[in-house]
Parts: sequence; structure tokens; C-alpha cells
Amino acid sequence: MPGFVGFVAKAPPSEAFALIEARLPDAAYAMGAHFTIADAALFYVEFWADKTGLPLPPRCAAHYRRVRARPVVQRVLREEGYR
Repeated sequence: MPGFVGFVAKAPPSEAFALIEARLPDAAYAMGAHFTIADAALFYVEFWADKTGLPLPPRCAAHYRRVRARPVVQRVLREEGYR
């Protein structure tokens, strides 16, 4: 996995999202049924992709919506002034 992470970090955003998309489950979270730090890290990247108009592949977009719908995420975004 370290080679994959290094490659994704250096890849153009659309290519990196395509690689993540291929490994992301259709439902739930990045590592399965439970929210983990991987979801928080991915959400951070998805959030800024959304803010800058970079299109997300379907599973990444669904993950972004799922995490963004979490009450604690909504509260933090509101507190930080994001809509």
C-alpha cells in the first residue's frame, strides 16, 4: 500500500480520484461499515475538490455526501462558516 499512497499523492487530482474510486466500497465507508480516519482524510480532499469545482467520481461523490451528512461534520462546517 505505501507505493499506492505515494503514487496517489503525486498523481493529477482526476487520476488520483480515479484510483481511489476503484478501491472505494459502493456503500458505507472507506474501510467498511464504520467511520475511520481514512474517511476523515478522504473527506478533507473531497471537500476541497467540491469547493474548487473538481468533479468527483460517483463513489467518491457518494462518500462525500455520506460523510457530510454526519451531524458532527455539519456542526463543524457550520462553526467554520462553510455551507
